[in-house]
This record gives sequence, structure tokens and C-alpha cells, in this order.
Amino acid sequence: MGEKIDDMEVLQDLVDQDQSNHRIKSMAELLLSAMNDWPTDVQIDKFVVEFKKYFGVPLTLEKMKEKKFDGSNAWQLEASGSIELLINMSSEFNNEKDLDKIVENIFNHYKLTYTDS
Repeated sequence: MGEKIDDMEVLQDLVDQDQSNHRIKSMAELLLSAMNDWPTDVQIDKFVVEFKKYFGVPLTLEKMKEKKFDGSNAWQLEASGSIELLINMSSEFNNEKDLDKIVENIFNHYKLTYTDS
């Protein structure tokens, strides 16, 4: 494989190759869903920065829930639903609520699983 996991397409390819069902894959799928709903086409690290900037830093589930539909932010609210599920899943199974660390855990799994071949 050998590709750096830095954009949605690379992560999607890795998830598609992953034939097993496990929590990290489910979390990666939620991240991809959120990125797909986000109104701009960005790399994963830029998505996380934009997402946190939009919903507030430090990012919390409460801040995400406070954002209401204003007539033009449907995409952001759709993305927040996926990220909320992602954070809840990570919190329950990995005791991790920090979006940056959750994304890092996803990357680490796929870097270790899909090494150069």
C-alpha cells in the first residue's frame, strides 16, 4: 500500500479492503460519512480543524448539540451526527473523547494493518 493516510480517498480504500468487522472500521466509516457530508472537499486533518473551528474548541458533544439549523448549515449538522456517534463509540470502547486522538487511533490501526507490500 505505502500511501500516507491523509485524504478521504486513501482512507476509503483502506476501509474497503478491510474484510473484517470491528470497532475501528466502524469508527473510520463514521469519519468518512462525516467528511462526505461536510460542505467542502478537504483532507482529513483540515476537516478536523474546520469541524472543531465550526463547533468550538475544545470540541464537546454539548457544543455540537447547541448548533441549530440556521437555514444553511444542514451539511455541518449531518456531519456532526456522524462525529457524535464516532465520539460516543470511542468513548465507550476506548475511553477516548478527543477527536484528534480518535482519528490518530484510526490512522494507527490502518498503518499497522496495511503496511507496504
